[in-house]
Formats: sequence, C-alpha cells, structure tokens
Amino acid sequence: MPLHASGLDAALGMEFYISDTGGTGGRIRTSPEDFVVVEVPLTGIEPRPGPWTWLIVEKRGVDTIRAVMLLARRLGVRLRDVSIGGIKDARAITIQIVSVRGTHAPIDVGVPGLRILRAINKDLPMSPSLVYGNRFSVVIRGTADGELVEATLRQIYERGLPTYYGYQRFGTRRPNTHVVGRYIVLGRFRDAVMEIICTTYPRESERVREGRRKACEGDYAKALELMPKGRYAERTLLSRLAKDPKNYVNALRALPRQLLRIFVEAYQSYLFNRFLSERVRLGIPLTRASYGDLVALLDEHGFPTRHVLTVSRGHEEAINREIKRGRFVPVLPVPGHSVRLPDGPMGDAVRRVLLKEGVGPESFRVRAMPEVGSAGSYRPTFTVPESVRYWTHGDAMRIAFLLRRGNYATVLLREIMKPQDPIDAGY
Repeated sequence: MPLHASGLDAALGMEFYISDTGGTGGRIRTSPEDFVVVEVPLTGIEPRPGPWTWLIVEKRGVDTIRAVMLLARRLGVRLRDVSIGGIKDARAITIQIVSVRGTHAPIDVGVPGLRILRAINKDLPMSPSLVYGNRFSVVIRGTADGELVEATLRQIYERGLPTYYGYQRFGTRRPNTHVVGRYIVLGRFRDAVMEIICTTYPRESERVREGRRKACEGDYAKALELMPKGRYAERTLLSRLAKDPKNYVNALRALPRQLLRIFVEAYQSYLFNRFLSERVRLGIPLTRASYGDLVALLDEHGFPTRHVLTVSRGHEEAINREIKRGRFVPVLPVPGHSVRLPDGPMGDAVRRVLLKEGVGPESFRVRAMPEVGSAGSYRPTFTVPESVRYWTHGDAMRIAFLLRRGNYATVLLREIMKPQDPIDAGY
C-alpha cells in the first residue's frame, strides 16, 4: 500500500507516495551545481530563416519570470514578444531556450547569474509543445544507499510515477500560490490580494513580517516602505492600493497577466493533485484504465493529443491493450470551463473534490477577470523516468534522469528520499 506523504505534500494535494520503500533521506540543492536542468527540444536547434531568435540562456539562481522580464527590457522588446518552453527551477543551474521576436545577437545581460550562451535564427517562437523534456543531474547529500534507490525505481517502473505537479508550482517557503488562485476563481479578489500581501509564513524575515502586519492594518504606504525590493508582487499591489485602497481588481491587474495566470494554474494544479491522490487512495491503477476513466490518444512522440475518450463498460481490456502498445494513456482533468469530467468511481471522486472546494468547470471563466480564465486540459496519470543513472561518492549520490515535459524532478526525488520536512531537505 502506498505511504502517506508529509504535511506540506498533503497541503499541496500530493497525499501519497506510489512506492512503499523506505526513504534515503538526505538533502538537495546544497549549491546550484547540485541541481542542474537542461531543456531538451523536441526537434533540433539548427538555424532556420525566420523572424525569431532563439537564445540559449543559462540561469544560476534566477527565476524564469524575472529572467524573461530582464531580457525583454535589455533587448528593448515587448514582454509579449518573448516566449519560453517552460518555467524552470530558480534554485538551480538551468539551460533553456528563450525566443525573442526579431534578430538579436548574444549580449551581456548585465545580471549576475544570467548568461546568453548562443543565439539562433528560427522560423517560429519557442513554446511548450516544442519541448521534449528536461535532463536533470541532482546531487543528494547525506545518503549513499543505492540499493534503496534501486528498489524504489523498480516499484516506479511497475506502478508508474504519479504526475503530481511539484513543489515549485506552489512555492515551499510561501506555499500559497494555489490559494491565491482559488480566491481569484471564486471572485474573492480582496481575499486574493490579502493572501499575497498579508499572510505570513514561518521563514520570513522580521522586516517582511512587519510589512505584512502594516498591510493587514491597511497602512499600505508604510507596508510598501518596509517590503524588500525583491518582493515584486507585494510591492506592486501595495503601490496600487496606497493610491486606490478599495479597488482590489485594479490592484491585481497591475500584476503581469502571466503572473495572474500562474496563480489560477497553480489552483488547477492543486485540484489535479487532489484527483490523482484520490485515485491512489481508491487503489485504481495509474497505468491502466477502468470503467468511466478518460483516456487520451497519443501522438507520434508519445504525448497526449486532444482526442479524449471515456472508457465505456465492457471496453476496459481493449483500451488497456492499446495503453500497453503506447497508443493511449489514462488522463485526469486539469479543471477548466471546457473539460469533460470522468464517469465511474473516478468521476465520483473528482466531483467530491470539486464540491468540497466549492468550484465547478464554469468557475474557471472568472467572469470579473476573463483574461485569466482557463478552458482546462487533461494530464496523464503517470509517467516513466528515462535514462536513469546514479552513482555514489562518499556520503553523497548523484542521480541523472530525463523526464518528459510537464513533469517535475522533485516528484521523482520525493519518492526516493521521502523527506519528513521537504523544506529542510532542500525542496
């Protein structure tokens, strides 16, 4: 029987481990070099004449959104003319593609931890659909138990790795991105603003805590004065509220639309995690389809298409043969106004979660802020890590692996390490 996860994991919807082996323990991210991510494009990066430039960007301790904003400013282009394949870990060394409209040569960005390694002329912008996945090389310090890693990997290959959305989707030191998203979806905009500027978490500095106290009291000007410059969202909201204290929608709209969408997407991710946890709780296999399940047809690269079917009674085995052949995959909804919900036992579980949350598919139209609404999507219930290798040196272990796009290294690492406190473990 899969084990129950830590308190933080459960708060983010990741209620179980799929493996029942012991955890290695240990710590990751002792230094940026201990967590390296390299984006792998679906096709090559050979030059093609066109109106876009692909920049191969190396980030060291810089979050993706900030990197994109800095690049746009440095290159003198609009933010909407910059696109990426995905958001990468901030506390890591990452190499990824950022595409910019127009012709651009490599430049010195002038920002510590951010370098442009190469510029390539291309005929289309970078997008998530052009990413195959990410290669990871991660050092786990304080453990060297290769046998335990091997046992855990055997169970993952047999049962499938749950496709939970990982910690960075929500934050660990302030794990409330999805909470803000829920308030936005429910139209509770004051609560969304207050969650960002008021709610205090244990590891925040006293200066930040004092700023949040002033924000809760409605002294937005003083709170802005106290809030450090690195707190972009808080400072943006406080600046707008200092001028127009009651207009919470207006304050939220001062944030980049991309950031607002991240809040809503985080809530969708939380709901998906809850659905997936319910599937594990009910003992429904991740790698097989049951009556009422949704399955998606796979494309030639093995990624789900938009062709989604409901498994009808009596057709389970036929569908499962096609899953084994790599033609279909079981999926669960990432809630939105245009998704279909499953039927059968999994459908009942999904509806129970939505009822408890007080939302439904139509909630994601967000009528007061339609620009952040979402049609929703479907996500596979499992993945299988590729090209896994590991080796030990003293009391440390390095593990290298490839995950297909949309999957999180920390979801695999949590199965191996099973940390009691993910924050102390470096997540």
